[in-house]
Amino acid sequence: MNQPPRRTVVNRWAKVLLAVGAVGAALAVAELFVRVRGLAPAFKVMVLDNQASVYKRSTNPILGFELKANYRNPDADLNESYPSTNAHGQRDIERTIENPKGAVRILLLGDSVVEGHGIRELDQTISRQLEMLDPDGKSEVLNFGVSGYCTLAEVELLRTKGISFQPD
Repeated sequence: MNQPPRRTVVNRWAKVLLAVGAVGAALAVAELFVRVRGLAPAFKVMVLDNQASVYKRSTNPILGFELKANYRNPDADLNESYPSTNAHGQRDIERTIENPKGAVRILLLGDSVVEGHGIRELDQTISRQLEMLDPDGKSEVLNFGVSGYCTLAEVELLRTKGISFQPD
């Protein structure tokens, strides 16, 4: 049986280590550049024990936290708080659980983008913008966005709350 010369094996490992080291160094330089230039988005901390926070602990361990129902804060900072939520704990206008006759009801699931992080006016959120695209006004786009939710939490929110709104 012919074995490769020891020098060839050492050269292969040296190349692998050099490649790994180069990738690591490139990532470190990129990270440093982003931090120094301030290009990374700010952390959004979920404050659950502060009365002024729009978030509360959920009794559902998969969700972990959720938006408070009927929340109001005229001085909202658009990070830890918003001006309002509806009676169902959504960053949306008031909705009925029953699907209105003749309406097409859509649930929009997501995280901070759907929730409208940094947006003061509800009419500027994605769900309201989509709803306003319907010239007949017969479509409802419900905002089920919660910052920080992963796909598992979004599916759980759909299962535990969203389905009861009878989406189409």
